[in-house]
Amino acid sequence: MLTSVEGIYRNGRVELTEQPIDVDKGTRVIVTFIRLNGIDLASQGINEAQAEILRSRSIPNV
Repeated sequence: MLTSVEGIYRNGRVELTEQPIDVDKGTRVIVTFIRLNGIDLASQGINEAQAEILRSRSIPNV
């Protein structure tokens, strides 16, 4: 089973922005860091209007 949740890395810890459902304590995880500043949205077929929607839904830089 694969479950994904969002989080923020801060002070050496990952703080989840939502709680995973049906995940047992002690379950192993893989953390992937996403750098939002370096993504070329146009190369992914995302136009300016779509990019604005994505920005409004993203986690603010903390």
